[in-house]
Formats: sequence, structure tokens, C-alpha cells
Amino acid sequence: MFQTLSNSWILAKECWEVLMQDKEMLVYPTLTSIINITILGIAYVYFVAIGFLEVAEPFNYTNEQWAMGAALFVVTLYASHFVFSFFDCALVASAIKRLRGENPTLGYGLGVAANRIPQIAGWSFYVTILGIFVALIQSLFKSKWAQKAVGKAAHTAWNVVTVFAMPYIVVEKVGATRAIKNSAKLIKERWGEAATLEIGFGSLTSIAGFPLAGLFIMAQMVYPTNETLAFAIIGLAIVAGAFLGILFAALSGIAKAVLFNFAKGGRIPDQVHDDILEGTVVRRNEPQTDIQGRYQT
Repeated sequence: MFQTLSNSWILAKECWEVLMQDKEMLVYPTLTSIINITILGIAYVYFVAIGFLEVAEPFNYTNEQWAMGAALFVVTLYASHFVFSFFDCALVASAIKRLRGENPTLGYGLGVAANRIPQIAGWSFYVTILGIFVALIQSLFKSKWAQKAVGKAAHTAWNVVTVFAMPYIVVEKVGATRAIKNSAKLIKERWGEAATLEIGFGSLTSIAGFPLAGLFIMAQMVYPTNETLAFAIIGLAIVAGAFLGILFAALSGIAKAVLFNFAKGGRIPDQVHDDILEGTVVRRNEPQTDIQGRYQT
């Protein structure tokens, strides 16, 4: 575990090299953000239409409003998870194609994701149910700190256990339930790779966010004397934050594919990128052509 952050940094650098070979992979998380913002905007319009945001007294809604609001919330949550999972599938598929020594295109990744829609729909259902269940558990605690701790613990555990679920969906075209079981089984043997991705990458994301926090603090400091400069700094922070979010989403998807290969065959190598380009990935207890042979588009 003490090597987790170090391994994550090495992995992130190597995944960056992979991304530079196929920059179109940045399109997937970009589309995710754009479409999900659109979904939230549409949901907001519907919430206003049913009067769910217009009641002066908090929670003073009719039974009909509660029912419609709850249904709209679940549909919005599911749609958001589906969009994220669809483009994550496309990203992982493109990364795996690069691992096979081939050059993925944007259309290729989208095509694989389109062929996995039933599996993605099932996976999104599980993630949505998890989100609702965790929210209900959090509501039992009055402390904001306890709510955040419970939510963070639950989502971290889920992400670690299911880190290889999407690669299984892409490679073996299994259903969501089987993908989760296979991922959990593999994690029992290769928990270090999951920790590297979930804990290590999470730490790197937090570290990358420190300069953004500094920009917001700077904006607060200059606001009393120069409002224009303060808003410009805030705008810069928002743009930088959006770029970092898209970048880390792309790197995370690539890392899933890389770690899936090496979870099946051994340690995370020091030169992941060289292995990817040369097609010399070595897998423990499995023939070299195993993933290629089982890969179904």
C-alpha cells in the first residue's frame, strides 16, 4: 500500500503516453460531460414544470409532486450513469485495442459501446441502485461529516471491487452481474491494482486540484479591489477544472484496460507504454493471445 501513490504516478505517466498516441480518446469524457450537463438542464426544466422547486416552504410538496419528483430524480440519475458508462465502455475498448498494438478510432470505440448497450444498461441499473441506497443510508446520519464519510467509504469499496467490471464487459461481452462477480473474484488475487487505480488515482486527482483551490482563494482576495480580475480568475479555474476532469477521466479509463491486462498476468511493469506499443504484454497463467482471442466486437 505504501507504493500505491508511486505506482499511480508511474501508471499515470505511461497512460498519458498512450493518450498522446490516441488523443481522440479525450472526446469520450468530453461528450460525457456535455450530454450529462444537457440531461441535468432538461431535468431542471421538468422539476420547475411540476412545481418541485417553487414551494416556499422546504419539503412542503403534495403527494403527487413527491411521486413525480422522485420518478424524475431516478430517471435523471439512471440516464446520467448510462451516459457515463456508455462512453467509459468506448474509452476502455479503444484502450484495449491500443494494447493489442492496433490503432483505435473514435468510431470504433463508439461501435463497441453500441454493441454493449444491454450490458451497459444493466451496469447502470446497479450503479443507480447503489447511489440511491447510499443516499438513504446517509440520510440516517445528522452529521455532514458522517454522511460524507459513509458515502466516500461505500463508493470507494464499490469502485475497488468493480474496477475490472467494464473491461470484462468489453472483452468478454458478459452481463453486468457476471462482470461484477468476475471483477470481485479477480480483485481477491490482484487487490493491489484496484488500490492503485481507485486510491492512488484519487490521491493524484486531489493533488492536481490544489492549484484550483488556490485560484479560488486568490479570486476572493482580489475581489474587493478588482472584481473583473476576480471573475477572470474564477473563469480560469472553472476551465482548468473542466480540463483536468476530462483528462483524469480519460487516464482512468486507459488505466482500467492496462491494469486489467496485468491483473491477469502479473505486476504493473515499469514500462507499460513500451509493452503496449510492441504488443509484448505478458500475462500469468494465460496464453499471450487469450484476451485477443476472447475479444468480441
